Amino acid sequence: CVCVCVLFSFNDRCLLFDSLLFSLCRRSTNKSTPIVNMAARPQNQGPLEPSCSPRAAPGSVKKSSKCVDCCERDGAIFCHLCKNEYCLECDAAIHIRSRKDHPRVPVDQRPAYCAIHDEEAKAFCSQHERLICVSCTSPLCAGECASHTDKVKSLAEGATLLQSRLTTLEKDIESEESEVNKELAVLKELRTTFDARIAGLELSAANAVSARAGLTAAHTQSPAHLFQGIQAVSDAASATRDELKAICKEQPRIITAAVDKLQALIATARKQEPPPRPRPAVPGRPASAPLAGVALRNAVEIRGSRDGQSIVVADWDMSKAAQQIWLDGSRDPVTLSDATICATCVVPVDDDLLIVAAGNITNRVQRVGRVSWKRTDLQWTWAAVVLGNTALVTEHNAGQVSRLDMLTGKTIDRLGQATLQRPRGIGVSPTGDIYVADMRTKLVHVFSQQGGPQVRTLGEGLFKSPMGLFVDGRGRVYVTDTEANVVVVLDGHSGALLGRIAVEKSPQGVYATREGDIIVSWWNGKYADDNRAGLMRVSL
Repeated sequence: CVCVCVLFSFNDRCLLFDSLLFSLCRRSTNKSTPIVNMAARPQNQGPLEPSCSPRAAPGSVKKSSKCVDCCERDGAIFCHLCKNEYCLECDAAIHIRSRKDHPRVPVDQRPAYCAIHDEEAKAFCSQHERLICVSCTSPLCAGECASHTDKVKSLAEGATLLQSRLTTLEKDIESEESEVNKELAVLKELRTTFDARIAGLELSAANAVSARAGLTAAHTQSPAHLFQGIQAVSDAASATRDELKAICKEQPRIITAAVDKLQALIATARKQEPPPRPRPAVPGRPASAPLAGVALRNAVEIRGSRDGQSIVVADWDMSKAAQQIWLDGSRDPVTLSDATICATCVVPVDDDLLIVAAGNITNRVQRVGRVSWKRTDLQWTWAAVVLGNTALVTEHNAGQVSRLDMLTGKTIDRLGQATLQRPRGIGVSPTGDIYVADMRTKLVHVFSQQGGPQVRTLGEGLFKSPMGLFVDGRGRVYVTDTEANVVVVLDGHSGALLGRIAVEKSPQGVYATREGDIIVSWWNGKYADDNRAGLMRVSL
């Protein structure tokens, strides 16, 4: 038996073992016709799951998302056997060449699956509010829905029930908003009363000053005038003291009511995505300006030099290397060593470079220069940051952050194994806290520099697909959202939203200068476009 195996290009998955295993399984089961019945799907015929995203769980009805193979382009084809979405390029590389018998449909025709069994959903259970299949209502099934078939509705009826609930929730939200507006009006009235009392206190203080002047004059005249001055000062002081007691007595109640209403407003606002904040114009320069003279093909992470005068932009492309760019334009961009080919993050370390590269072939972490070492055993490394004598590297496929010794490259410990799923960007605050952006949890996870479990999370409900991350000297956290085309700015301590900067193209990496400018790398995802990537300067 002669097997001919084809090794595809860098951006396609290597199908050597996948195709060989699939052909052997087909011969062993002696199946020659396409299998379209998902309920009777053999376990040994499923393809190897892509490392970008696991197979969709039963009962899930996903919206159109990224291709699970390349994690960059939008999904266009849905495979019934793989139960995943692929872009047109990856579908041609995987299915048309080696899995021709997999039934596939466009993503807008993908079916919904049962929440219990690995079967296509046929009905809706109104008691549990979930999709179910025919087996769920069978007496032979151990599912809970078999005991209340009167609650089983058709898919159309289920959609009607859910729409009714959505309408009710929207009315409740409008009612809550009306109540909040009424309470805000009450707070404004209390604020007016408070200002009036402050004005009264100022008047009392003025009377006290006047009485003191009278006391000084009476001191030179007679004891009677002296007694009158002392009495006037005492009366003014008593009035001021009474006013202060009244304000201090009511102040806790006013503050508590205001805090409760503000927390309710925050909870309501987080249920809806806030609109992108418009970019204000900066005198002498537009709010969004591209950096001229920079030629990039797949710009990703950005790291700054120690003096803050230049930045290093990694170029995730086989034919390009990382570039060092001076922010003031005093020097032309410099192309760094060829060792940075396919790099996703390049960190300047004194006179050396810490290089992180991702890919099936080029995956590695290495230090080049006076100190040299190389690691290729980590799982799809993406970004890195230096903390003291260690390097913190995100592993996208392993769902963790590895801490490496900068002198030897050996692993010291790992962070986020219990909470991270698909980490990408990473940054360190001036106090040593570690911030990690996760594409799957759609959160920013915060760890202490000593390690251990995560301390807190930031940005709940603010992201669609967080990618790059940077923390400036004031503790502000900048996160790029490649799907929403925005840069989100958060307070690193409280997690409060400081701003959302809309950008024209899909942002990747981000860096904030000491002057307050924000440098964003972007990539439009079009491989055939010569101007498919670059840098832009924006302002908050």
